[in-house]
Amino acid sequence: MNRFLKCMPGTQQLKKGIKAFDSVDRGVIWKLMQYYGIPHKFVNIIRRLYENSTCQVIHDGKLTDPFKVETGDAQAKLSRLAGEAAKTGLQINIQKTETMRINEKQANTLHLEGKNIKEVDKFTYLGSVVDKHGGTEEDIKSRTNKARFAFNSLRPIWNSSALSIRNKLRIFNTNVKSVLLYVSETWRTTKTNTTKLQTFINRCLKYILKVRWPQTISNEELWRRSEQTPIDIQIKKRKWGWIGHTLRKPPTDITRQSLEWNPQGKRKVGRPKQTWRRSMEAEIRSAGKTWTELKRDAQNRVRWRGLALALCSYGDPEA
Repeated sequence: MNRFLKCMPGTQQLKKGIKAFDSVDRGVIWKLMQYYGIPHKFVNIIRRLYENSTCQVIHDGKLTDPFKVETGDAQAKLSRLAGEAAKTGLQINIQKTETMRINEKQANTLHLEGKNIKEVDKFTYLGSVVDKHGGTEEDIKSRTNKARFAFNSLRPIWNSSALSIRNKLRIFNTNVKSVLLYVSETWRTTKTNTTKLQTFINRCLKYILKVRWPQTISNEELWRRSEQTPIDIQIKKRKWGWIGHTLRKPPTDITRQSLEWNPQGKRKVGRPKQTWRRSMEAEIRSAGKTWTELKRDAQNRVRWRGLALALCSYGDPEA
């Protein structure tokens, strides 16, 4: 379509706007084209190209079922949702409804029934904190606070002389560390994040083992006495265990599709941030493996366990 428009006078100003059909009302585009002197018949031709248009996406070498292409801003979609819900007797609770914008320049407040919808920078979904800036820093901070509360609530057990150190460590693993590492399979690990997590774990272990100031103990000795492994290794084991479980699902499963999905587009200028996918790809390259080989090995559980242990020994998280 851009090639067609270049042949028409007065359309260079519209090239950028026409590409943004997912966020700009098309009626405005047609009026702008007429304002810049584009012949009415050309406007009608372009408009007909986008009426009742459908798209298909290539996934795993095959085309998906056609789906209708719709446009409109968030306010229009919210109003439409409220209208459809009302037809079935449902009503959106405005007090419990929140909005969060990610990389969105438009700052118009959404409203419903004359009341503004509260806008937040983060929200909790299924126990995990989703932040507008992406990453996992807020989620890790939240999990650390919850694990700290769980540890402090069990102080009578840590101070008890009736329980052995072995039993205390078992309670710590099941009641504190499980809270800390909830959904850690999907965390974007960096040196900063893992250092904070390891510091919290070490403090808890020292308290259980009654290592008090001015006594000192090396991390290696602390982990040996408590039968623990470094936190980054534990997170990697959980991550690769989850990846293997997901790769054994059928190709039609939405979880596997999201794992293999490769979004297209251009990134911002500058050093790319460390992401979950980049850390995974770095560990695969360090082990001398390819993604195709991993998908094949994941079908054999015994072979995958050995491969996952090998992958956990490669690649350090980047800052």
